Amino acid sequence: MSITIADIERLLYDKLGIIEGTDSNEEEYTSITELWFKELNHSLPTNTQTKSDKSQSDWYKNAYSYWEDETKCPITDDGVLGGYGKLTPSDVKGSNSFIDELILDNPTIHFQFDKAVDCGGGIGRVTKHLLLPRFQSVDLLEQSPRLLNASSNYIGNDSIRVHCICSSLQDFHPLP
Repeated sequence: MSITIADIERLLYDKLGIIEGTDSNEEEYTSITELWFKELNHSLPTNTQTKSDKSQSDWYKNAYSYWEDETKCPITDDGVLGGYGKLTPSDVKGSNSFIDELILDNPTIHFQFDKAVDCGGGIGRVTKHLLLPRFQSVDLLEQSPRLLNASSNYIGNDSIRVHCICSSLQDFHPLP
């Protein structure tokens, strides 16, 4: 059994209640699904580039430019978290609790903890503090060469258990 976005959304709703938030443009969302549907401006595909395609392309280009800019995103916890690096310990604690509860609450799901992928892994903050303590190896997927190149120094000795992949998530095609 694999876990879908709908499964994660249901689990979050069951634990937290209403799921809502605001993006960087102050657009409000009532679910994870709605956020991504609107953010990526989904529409029916056409043979020519539409406003939706251009909007999506610009969104990805802007994100890439942000992560590559040392002044906007220094290679530190504070940098990759927009000044909120102090949240790393509580973020990791909360993520570990979420994973533990997911396992306990769903005994029919078979979890294997040999390999994980850190999507949008940046400098390896989540890889180092959350994934490597739980998994034998981690694929760190990051579109920014600058952040990816800094990951082995950030992670330290355990970086030998990390396979770095320089690709955006939308262009990533994992091997089976």
